[in-house]
Parts: sequence; structure tokens; C-alpha cells
Amino acid sequence: PQSKSIRCAAGPPLQARQRVAAMTKKDDAAKAAANKADMERRIRAKVSCDKAAYSIQWRLLEGAVDEGTLSVAAQILQPHHYDDVETERALDGQCGNPRCAGKLPKPDGRSRGRYHFSVADKRVYDSEGLRRFCGIECARTSREYAAGLSVTALHLRESE
Repeated sequence: PQSKSIRCAAGPPLQARQRVAAMTKKDDAAKAAANKADMERRIRAKVSCDKAAYSIQWRLLEGAVDEGTLSVAAQILQPHHYDDVETERALDGQCGNPRCAGKLPKPDGRSRGRYHFSVADKRVYDSEGLRRFCGIECARTSREYAAGLSVTALHLRESE
């Protein structure tokens, strides 16, 4: 007696299709597990990099820091992280430049305009940005430092 396999009009015998479907499910499950593991690895890397940025930001808030600390920070921070450091230092009454140990001058009660005109430098400065610093030189060096920071997130830089 010959066993007949059930044939479908559109393809191979039913048993073969079931085997292919089972293998496909195993492949899909393996791919899903690999994707999940890859996603978890990327999320852990991002969280680790965010923690590193956070800790270096705290270090920059502690007062005047040396050039070594700033060079380490330049490898980790993005411009928006550094802007947060400048703002937090200013809110605490410190000069926004992490290199400087100076305090911000007390407001004299006069209404200041939006722009500051420096005759000595022959430049016009935005006073909103200058209010975070004890002087024009600190503002300039801080802006130069911020301009050298990478806009690419740290966890994406490490994979390059």
C-alpha cells in the first residue's frame, strides 16, 4: 500500500510545507532573539554613556577645573551638555566657564540692554549669553571650547 501525501494545488506536499514553516518559525525566533539582544546592548551602551556625561557634568560644576578634566570632558560631552553646565554654574553664582573660579558680578539694578558693545574689542556681544560669565574673556574661551565639542552622541561615536 502506497501512502498518499496530500498535495495542495499551490505547492509541495503538506508535510514538506509544515517542515518549512517550522524551520521558518525557528529562524524567526532566532532573529527576534538576536534583535532583542542587539537592542538591549545598544540601550545599555547609551545608558552607560549618559551616566558618564552626567558624572563629568557634576565634576564641572564643582568649581574651577584643570585642563586635563576639560580634555576628558571634551571626549564625552556634547554642546548641549556643556550649555547645561554653563547655565547651572551661573545659577549657582559662579562664572559659567569651568576653568574660572570667579563669581558672577552682582546686578547693579540698572536695566541692561540685549547687546553689549565693546569698544576695546570692536565687537558686539549678546548680553543674554554674557550674563553667565564674569567677563568677556571667560565667555569667549567658553564658546571656543563648546565649538570644539562633537555633536554626535558618545554611544554612536564609539561604534565608528
